[in-house]
Amino acid sequence: MKKLIDVKEIWFVIILIIIGFLPLIDLFHSGLPVTHDGQDHVARITNFYQNLQEGVLVPRWAGKLNWGYGHPILMFLYPIPSYLTSLFHYVGFSLVDSIKILFGIAFIASGLTMYLWIRNFLNPVAGFVAGILYMFAPYRFIDMYTRGAIGEHVAFVFPPLVLYFLLKSSKRNSYWYLFGGSLSLAGLILSHNAISLMFIPIIFLYSFYLYFQTKIKRKFLISVGAIIFFGFSLAAFFWMPALLEGKYTLRDKIIAGGYKTRFVPFLNLIRDPEVYDGNIPFSMQVGVIQWVIILLSPLTMFYLYKKKNILWIMIIGLLSIFIVSAFLIIEPSRVVWQNIQLLQNFQFPWRFLSVTVFVTAVLGAIICYQLPKKVTTIVVVCIVCTTFILTQPLWHAKAYVVKPETFFTSVYYGTTDTGKVLRYGQCALWSIRLKQTWK
Repeated sequence: MKKLIDVKEIWFVIILIIIGFLPLIDLFHSGLPVTHDGQDHVARITNFYQNLQEGVLVPRWAGKLNWGYGHPILMFLYPIPSYLTSLFHYVGFSLVDSIKILFGIAFIASGLTMYLWIRNFLNPVAGFVAGILYMFAPYRFIDMYTRGAIGEHVAFVFPPLVLYFLLKSSKRNSYWYLFGGSLSLAGLILSHNAISLMFIPIIFLYSFYLYFQTKIKRKFLISVGAIIFFGFSLAAFFWMPALLEGKYTLRDKIIAGGYKTRFVPFLNLIRDPEVYDGNIPFSMQVGVIQWVIILLSPLTMFYLYKKKNILWIMIIGLLSIFIVSAFLIIEPSRVVWQNIQLLQNFQFPWRFLSVTVFVTAVLGAIICYQLPKKVTTIVVVCIVCTTFILTQPLWHAKAYVVKPETFFTSVYYGTTDTGKVLRYGQCALWSIRLKQTWK
C-alpha cells in the first residue's frame, strides 16, 4: 500500500515549524509590540470578547469604544481573528498575550498550508521552498511587527488551503474536499475583507487552470460552484450585513481619496528605504530573493514550454498577476484607482504586496521543481540562507508598551477606526435600539 507521507516529508514539516519560530522570539517579550494598529486591535477584540460573555455569538456593537458612546465597528471588522483571540483569552491568557499567540500560530500555519498545497501540486521540495518564501517575505514581518495587521496576517493561512482543496477536487470527487474548500474560503472571507477580494480572482484563475487538466470536468465544475456557494454562505453572517448596512455610515466618504498619498515609488519596491505611514516607518520592498525569482521566471517559462510542460501557462498567469499587483501599488496607477470604487475600498495601494508575496512563493516553487535533482539541494539551501540573512533585520518589534488589562476592558478613548465612523445622530440611534433589543 502506498504511503500517505514519507519520513522526508515529515522532516520538511518539522523544519518549517522550527524555522518559523525564529522570527517569533520577540513575541515572547512582555508587553505589546508598538505597531500602527496593535493597541486598537486589542481594544476591539476586548469588546468582541465582552459581547461573547454576554451571550452575543455574532458581536456587532462595541459598547466601550468611542469614548464610551459605543461603535458598530464589530459589524465591519473581520471576525475570525477576534473569535480565535477570544478563545485563547477564555482559556486563561491575557488579552495581549492572546493576540500575540494568534500572530505566532498564523505565521507558522501559513507556511504549512502553502507546503500542503505545493507538495500535492508539485512535490515536497517545492512545497518546502514555497513555505519558506511565503513566511519570510519582507511584507509578512511588516504586517506583524510594524503594522500589527492581525486580519491580513491571519488571512495568509487560507489562500493555499482553498487551492489545495480545489486541486484535490480536480482529481477525485469527495464531500470532504467540498467541506474543506468551503470552510477554507469562508475562513479567508472572515479573516480580512480586502485580502479576500484580492485573492478571489486567483482562486477563479486556478480553477480555470485545473479545469483543462482534470478528467472529471463536469464534476469539478460542480465542486467549484459548490465550494464558492457554501464558502460565501458560511461567511454571509458577516459580509452580508456589512455590505447592506455600510450605507448608514460615512465609510465611503471618509476613505475616499485615502489612497492618493499611499502610492509607493517603484524603486522602493526594489530597495528598502523606510517610509512613514503613521508614526512608525516601514519598508515597502518586495524582497531581493523575490525579484530574482521574478527575473528567472521567464527563462523557466520558456524551458517548460519547450518541454511541453503545462506549468508554463501557470507561470504566465502568475507573472501577469504580479505585474498588475505591482502596477496598482505605484503612482502611474492613480487613474485606475480614481475610476474603480472597489479599489478605493482597499485604502492602501501597498496592500497588494500581499499578492506579490503569494505569487513569488509559488514561482519560486516552480523554479525549484524543474531544476535537476543534483543541484536542487544546493539551490534550496541558498534560498533559505539568503532569505534569512536579508529578512533578519525585520524580525524585531520596534518597542513594547505594557499596560494593565483594565486599560482595554474599560472605556477606550477613541473609535479605533476612522474609516467606519457613523453620523453622530445615527450612532446614538443605533445605540438606543440595540440596548432596547438586548433588554
